[in-house]
Amino acid sequence: MKIINLEFRDKKGRFFKGCKSPKKTIFTNEQINFLKANYFNMSAYEISKILNINRHTIIRKLREIGIKKQVELTKEEVLEKLREKYIILNKSPNVKDVGHVFANLCKRKFGSFNDAKTLLNLKINPFQKNDPKGEYIKLNLEKAYVMGVLCGDGHIHKNLMSFGLKVCDEDFALFFKRMVENCYGIRTNMRKEDSKKTNWRPVYIVTCNSAEVVRDLLKYTKYGTKEWRVPLEINNNEDKMIICMFIKGFFDSEGCVGKNNISMSSTNIFGLQDIKFLLNKVGINSLIGTNYRKNDIHRQPIHRLGIYSLKDRLMFIDKIGCSIKRKNDKFKFMLDKVR
Repeated sequence: MKIINLEFRDKKGRFFKGCKSPKKTIFTNEQINFLKANYFNMSAYEISKILNINRHTIIRKLREIGIKKQVELTKEEVLEKLREKYIILNKSPNVKDVGHVFANLCKRKFGSFNDAKTLLNLKINPFQKNDPKGEYIKLNLEKAYVMGVLCGDGHIHKNLMSFGLKVCDEDFALFFKRMVENCYGIRTNMRKEDSKKTNWRPVYIVTCNSAEVVRDLLKYTKYGTKEWRVPLEINNNEDKMIICMFIKGFFDSEGCVGKNNISMSSTNIFGLQDIKFLLNKVGINSLIGTNYRKNDIHRQPIHRLGIYSLKDRLMFIDKIGCSIKRKNDKFKFMLDKVR
C-alpha cells in the first residue's frame, strides 16, 4: 500500500518513497509580470503577502525566469538598474522611488544609496533638517501629553535621535502625531502595517527623527518600561490642565475602562505612585494593587492603579478624558448606567 500522508518525512524533510509530493504552484502571466516589475522595489516576503504564495516558492520562480537574487547581483548590474530607474522617472531617484529593498542593496554594495548615485553622476537630494520651530522650550499642554505617551506605549531612542508610537488605534496615532507637530512644528511620519499574526489588527506607526526634540524630551525625565518617572516640572506644576494632559497621554497608552472602574497598569510601581500623586492633586482618589503572575515566576508583577468610586470616575471623565474612540464608547456606557 502506498503512503499518501504528507506528514511522513525523514529527518531531513524529504518524503518517503511512495509519498505524493505537494502540488506545484502554477503562476499566471499576471503574477509573473508582477514579480518582474516589483522584485527590486519589494522584498520576497512583501510579495508573498500580496500574492498569497510562499516566499521560497517566489524565490525559486524568479530563478527559473532568469532573475538573480539581489545579493547575487554585481555592482555593475546594480548601477544598471539604478540607471534604468533614472531614465523612467526622468529625474534623480530617491529612496521612495526605488524602494527600501533596492536602497539597502545599494548600501550593501557601495556603502550608501547616495554613493551609488554619485558613481552615475546623479543629483543627490539635499538633506532636509527637521529642527523644531517656535517656543518649544516651554512646557505646554501638547508637550505634557507627548511625555505621558512616551512613559506608556511610546518609545524614544537616544542613540538614533528618534521617537514614536506603535499602536492599534488609528485615532490615538493621529492625535499623538498632531500633538507632536503642534508642539514642535516638525514633520512626522505615519504608516500602517498589517500584523504578521493571523486575526490581529493592523498597527499604526508614528515616527519622528529630530535630535533637538529628543534632547528636549530627555532633559525632563527618563523613559522606558522600568525607568520612566513623572517629570518634576509636572509634579511641581500648579497648572492642573498640564497635569491632566500628562495623565491623559499615559491613560491613552496604558489605560483600561471596566464596567465599574478605570485603571492604568505598569510594571513600574514608582511611576504609578507618581501618577497617583498627580490624580490626588486634581482631586481624584485611586488605589494601587499588584498582580503576581503565578504561571511565570520569572516575569515581573504587574501593578494596577484603579479608580473605583463613582464620584472619582465621573471626575476623571470630565477633567481628563481620552482621545481613543474605543475607550470613549465605554465611558458613554458607564455614564448611561449612572443615568
